[in-house]
Amino acid sequence: MQIIKTEKELKDSVKKLQKEEIIACDTETSGLDIKVAKIEGIGYGTNKHTFFISFPHTIPHEILVEQFNLLFEKTVIFHNAKYDIQVLFHNNLPVPRKIQDTMIMSWMVDENTLHGLKFLARHVLNRQPKHWTEVNRQIDLFTTEEDIMLGLAEYCCNDVINTYDLYFHFLPLLKKEGLDIAYERVELKVLPVLCRMEMRGIKVDVNWLNERNKKADKELFELEKEINKKIKEKAPEGYPSINLRSPKQLQEILYNILNYKAPKETEKGTKSTDVESLQEIIRVNKLEEGDIVPMLMKFRDLDKVNSTYFAALSKQAGLTSIIHCNFKQHGTRTGRLSSSDPNMQNIPSRNDEWNVRQAFIPREGYKFLMADYSQLELRILAHFSLDENMVHTFKTGGDIHAETMKAINSNRHTAKTINFGLVYGMGPRSLAQDLHIKEEDAKRYINRFFDKYHQVKYFIDRTQVQTLHNGYVEMITGRRRHFTEIADRKWWNMIARQAVNTKIQGSAADLVKVAMIKLYPLLKKIDAHILVQIHDEVIVEVPIDKVEEAKEILRETMEHALEFEVPMVVNITEGERWVKE
Repeated sequence: MQIIKTEKELKDSVKKLQKEEIIACDTETSGLDIKVAKIEGIGYGTNKHTFFISFPHTIPHEILVEQFNLLFEKTVIFHNAKYDIQVLFHNNLPVPRKIQDTMIMSWMVDENTLHGLKFLARHVLNRQPKHWTEVNRQIDLFTTEEDIMLGLAEYCCNDVINTYDLYFHFLPLLKKEGLDIAYERVELKVLPVLCRMEMRGIKVDVNWLNERNKKADKELFELEKEINKKIKEKAPEGYPSINLRSPKQLQEILYNILNYKAPKETEKGTKSTDVESLQEIIRVNKLEEGDIVPMLMKFRDLDKVNSTYFAALSKQAGLTSIIHCNFKQHGTRTGRLSSSDPNMQNIPSRNDEWNVRQAFIPREGYKFLMADYSQLELRILAHFSLDENMVHTFKTGGDIHAETMKAINSNRHTAKTINFGLVYGMGPRSLAQDLHIKEEDAKRYINRFFDKYHQVKYFIDRTQVQTLHNGYVEMITGRRRHFTEIADRKWWNMIARQAVNTKIQGSAADLVKVAMIKLYPLLKKIDAHILVQIHDEVIVEVPIDKVEEAKEILRETMEHALEFEVPMVVNITEGERWVKE
């Protein structure tokens, strides 16, 4: 390890690595929040030679840029490249064009384990790296600035070595399992798209959030007062007001004062007060809007929306009114993107005044385009099963729910529940519970469905058998989900249920990623930006005068991102807010 302090030492280090085709790189920052973290150093090299530049330093910035441009002509390995790329970008430093990411490699090889660098160094490389919190950053009587720099340099260069060695550990495993193509062509290529999404961020209407927050506070206060009044009418004289946010006090009211039968109990044997239990109490007792339990549901719902979104989003937006959330490739087993700070996937779509999505607005001079695949998972089911009836319906632009409705001789709601439910491994019992019907009726509906779509049944059976035999299920790109529970027979039913859903949902996720990769350069030409990706939908910010051009790009690219046996259909809506007007 060498600490670089001068221009000459920097140039010498770049020369020393000249013959290397691939190097590793790691940035050290003051924290994990990219928006506020300050750069403290950059480490780079191989497992034989490592170098560290402390920040701040005395090397002229233009020389640093020049030398890193030379250094980054090589392939550069990162662990969590998305973070390091943004650190480099925010500090006006070059970004490598050819990157590798050992965190994504780890996730592709085994999505069931943890993917942190320290965890992998311990469990894969059998090393004992320091944790970030163990690095001393405080000057005291026994610690000088030089000591702190040395400690940080050692920590960073160990990360460089571990990243470098993990790459050569995972590369043959990816190739052995045939995952290298999906890694190179999908996961690596979507990474810079996600970087740009995060750096751009999405604007929120802070005034709208604050107004809703105040209005919700007022309504919650009135609602709480009204509920307590109704409780006192039912309770013994002198019964105190209760805290509606306390499960213990709610349990007392529901089951001891109002004497409802508890739909279920928790693992510890206490009577549940969760949403499902409240809904079941309302259904069984035919309760109306003005009764205590429906009012409790309304209070709980509004309280959650208010605290989780109206108050929190306003705080997260800060002075810029822009939210930069973190999109994760490795956050799910199926391959769907997840997000945090905030979790965009969890922001509810509602048809009332509390619809949080209304808070998200385009920048001035732009509009939102919301493009989502129509019945994507059912179309992928048709592609994989090659069921002639299902394929014919989609190829001729028919209505799949209407066809199923005729086949099972029931209503549209039941048909939709069965169509989507079977993709998620729903059996007769679950279907009966969802539709509030007898299990024998649910079995009859399912049998009629498979009479109509008999190839779907063969596909489900085939996928389940292959998964139980192989221990994994494969998506359309070749990416896999591994079932480590396969060794224990008691999990086989669960694996069989999840196998079909994973294959379909995972393939849908891969299709969306491929579409995003193809969309990015086309949208960039017209100053349009992908801001958010949720399940089957992308939200794009488009200059007002480019809306029609962007619609064509979105439709053409998304519908033909990959080739399927049935047509993919994309619905596009435009708006001044993230709502489908």
